[in-house]
Amino acid sequence: MKYGRTGLAFVFLGLVLAAAPACRPSAAQVVDPARAREALQAALTAWQKGQSADSLRQQSPSITVAETKWKEGHRLVRYEISDQNKVVGYDLECRVLLVLQDPKGKQTEEKAVFTVSTSPALVIVRADG
Repeated sequence: MKYGRTGLAFVFLGLVLAAAPACRPSAAQVVDPARAREALQAALTAWQKGQSADSLRQQSPSITVAETKWKEGHRLVRYEISDQNKVVGYDLECRVLLVLQDPKGKQTEEKAVFTVSTSPALVIVRADG
């Protein structure tokens, strides 16, 4: 059976359109903004109280946090989560003002961006270094 160039283009387009629904995120993959914000707040509060990031994995629900300053021993003195959060892909991007104290006692103020995933697990990653 001969299709010609135009026919092949239509066959290819049909295959692409048939596969397109598989490329969309399922409801289970889409971030839950309220749950993401709650997880970020819980993690930052734990840091502020002097808990380790690893301790959050032991709680229910488990939260995995990747925050270098926390692991390096910086103390979180205060934080403010912005209301200007946005969904980016499968995550919620949150802007946070952090007031940190380094191990030597020096306080600094930093603007941080965290990405928070709620599916398949609660994962928080500092996205700006």
